[in-house]
Amino acid sequence: YGLRDAATGVLVTAGRVETFASYSTTGSTLSARAARRDAQRRLSRALADLVVTRLLVELGDPAP
Repeated sequence: YGLRDAATGVLVTAGRVETFASYSTTGSTLSARAARRDAQRRLSRALADLVVTRLLVELGDPAP
């Protein structure tokens, strides 16, 4: 990920996050597709949480 200042375009911070989400393919094709979609959603949320946490640590919490 990279975070740039909207006004200047200057790179404020950048980094990389990694995690995984697994799913089982046993059963029908339909259930395997649903399991894969669910795993992708869980992975997206987990990666977003990691990025937000990293940004809060690096840049500080703007809440009063």
